[in-house]
Parts: sequence; C-alpha cells; structure tokens
Amino acid sequence: MNREGIAKHWDLVKAFKDGADIQFRLNSSEPWVDSCVPIFAYEAEYRTKPEMKVIDLSVLIESKIDCEFTGYTFEGADIDRLHSIRVGLYTREGHVSGGSYGKVRPRMNHVHFWGGGKCPLPEGFEVRVWHSDGDTTQGPARDFDWSRNPNTIWITGFEILGLVDGYCYPWEEERDV
Repeated sequence: MNREGIAKHWDLVKAFKDGADIQFRLNSSEPWVDSCVPIFAYEAEYRTKPEMKVIDLSVLIESKIDCEFTGYTFEGADIDRLHSIRVGLYTREGHVSGGSYGKVRPRMNHVHFWGGGKCPLPEGFEVRVWHSDGDTTQGPARDFDWSRNPNTIWITGFEILGLVDGYCYPWEEERDV
C-alpha cells in the first residue's frame, strides 16, 4: 500500500472501512477475487463486491430450449427440456412422473437453432448469437432483439457462454460466490 494507491482507490478504501466487501484483479482479463484485507495497490483494479442476482430458471419452462440436468456436476449431465420447478427440484419433460434433479441450466457449449420469438433465456446469461447475414456477436442475452423480422437481420442461432457478472444460480444463492 502506498500513497498513490490509496489516492487512486480512496472511495473504495472508505467503503472497506465502512464494512463493504472488496474484490480485486490485476487486469481486465482475470476474474474478480475476494480480498479479506485489500492492499489497494496502484496497478490493481478494485471494486465493492456486487450483490448477486438470482437467475429465474422458470423462463426455461416456456422457452423449451435444451437444458442440462444433474445432482452435482454438469459433466455428463442429462439433456432434456425443463418441465417444472418445485421447492428447488427440477423435473425433466421426459421424467414427469418422478426423478427430480437438484440443478438445471440451459445447455451450454451447444448452438441452439432459433426461429424467432421472445428471448428464450432469463436475465443474466451471456450468449453468442448467429445472425442471418452470417455475422456473430456476443453479449447479455436480454440485450438482443430476438424477434424475426424479414426486413432486418435476425438471430438464427445462439450459444450460451455462461453467467453475466453479478448473477448466480438458485442453488448458489446461500453460498458465498
């Protein structure tokens, strides 16, 4: 810690003094890391830890896109559409009569065909979209126009890349993420 670092990060030093949790990273390509005792180095980036917003997975019931179901890890997860959510348990369309899962998410690392309509994802997901002109763009899912207008360029497919910073899944809510 030096005078330049304290001066540069003065508002965060005051926030830390008042009880805020602080995160840091050395450059913008690295993830944010919790800092129990921040040193407020001049060359590092700091921020107050954002309050996490919980993703509303019920949107996936109506959108009927492929989802991954698991009890623990998503490696080797079952693929199906989400049928219902009851008390933190997720039921697949193919197993309505029984067999609920503890975790569900939209299918990742997979290109979903898109025929138009309203956004198939809840707020909080980062996507790559393919456009009718062959271009791709990336950003938060809710920032795109998902309708299909033949007079404009429309989305023909999308890939879910992960969560937008500041969002968490329902089962992560109680955990310190």
